[in-house]
Amino acid sequence: MRALLLVVDSVRADSFGCYGSTLRTPTVDGLAASGARFETVISSAPWTLPSLAAMLTGVWSHRLGLMKWEQPWPREVPTLFDCFRAKGVETASFVFDPDHLFRSCPEASVVGSSQDTDAMLAWFREHRRGDYFAFVHYWWTHVPYLRRKLPLATWNRVCLEILELLSASDPDERRVNRERVKGLYALAVEEFSEQWLGALLDAARADMIVLVSDHGESWGERIPQDQRLDDVFDLHGNHLHDEVIRVPWILHAPALVPPVVVEGLARTIDLMPTLVDLLDLDYPELHAVRDGFVRSGRSLASALTSGRVSGGGAAFCARNRDFVDAEALPTEPGDVYVELACRDLATKVIADFGGEHARQYDLTADPGELRPAALVGSAGSPLAGAVRREMDSAVVAPHDPDDFARMKRQLRSLGYL
Repeated sequence: MRALLLVVDSVRADSFGCYGSTLRTPTVDGLAASGARFETVISSAPWTLPSLAAMLTGVWSHRLGLMKWEQPWPREVPTLFDCFRAKGVETASFVFDPDHLFRSCPEASVVGSSQDTDAMLAWFREHRRGDYFAFVHYWWTHVPYLRRKLPLATWNRVCLEILELLSASDPDERRVNRERVKGLYALAVEEFSEQWLGALLDAARADMIVLVSDHGESWGERIPQDQRLDDVFDLHGNHLHDEVIRVPWILHAPALVPPVVVEGLARTIDLMPTLVDLLDLDYPELHAVRDGFVRSGRSLASALTSGRVSGGGAAFCARNRDFVDAEALPTEPGDVYVELACRDLATKVIADFGGEHARQYDLTADPGELRPAALVGSAGSPLAGAVRREMDSAVVAPHDPDDFARMKRQLRSLGYL
């Protein structure tokens, strides 16, 4: 079995043609037409690191507590990499930058950068006859939406220029600039589908292709006119509305999965147990699992036949403060997390972490989440009660302040800061 997990950074659920977009993405759409497409999928976090950690472990991001690239992944929790390795399958990862993603997750077996396309394709051609589980993180749909590897100082400068466009003081100018930036994003999505993906599929010859996103994207639409976008984190890390937490998930495995559109609510934490079930993988108990690390995801293998997710289960999504460049990280969840959302198919509640105030949205009558109803505490809403109870499970993963300081010095020397 050759299995490929492809995570396309920052791609919203409405970015591909098979999800109703007008963008030209026939290669992606073809995978969906001959495989399974999950209609409504919610990520566990609105930015890359906690989202991918949840996806690869089946545990909610706020129960893992990862907020910085340097933090070691909890060894108590097996990853999808561990499950394949337990079967004797070779694992390999191609990430946007080997100094960041999976820096502290050695079982991911980082081989190189996904931005070095030629080297990556060469690896796949060399391994197309054997078994493997490969993880590829496609980066160029992330701001600044340019399909080429940039020197880090240049990448930072171009990102700041885009944020400046989105922060124009004149409302009309800001609107025009927003459409220009969205045009860059649309082109990046089309280039991924039609200029890059085909080469990977041809080189990989995978028996199973899983295409998903870590989070979506926004362009300051919900930020008041008198506020600026100061960091790329502002485009997807600073709120929990569907444009940044609803993502695509396509599963193409002709020998295992018939063509189907799966209705109902899926979560990216369901991906790991679904693959474990479909491929009859082992779930190794590496260590005694702490209470908070009990796997939250569930297998959706049966939904691939029925076309419907059954059994209920709401989706949680946690928003944390931005500590990526900080030398220290608070130890208390209340100092780390800002909001926690709980969503089912019809309703979403977003609650202040540790506070009494929450907002509830009727997703049927108000799909754009523009008319919130104020809530206090957990009264009057089952989802509000669920989100308050779930806050007790939030943790902050162990961290080494000295490692943070070293990482910051490295980032500064490379031109990130």
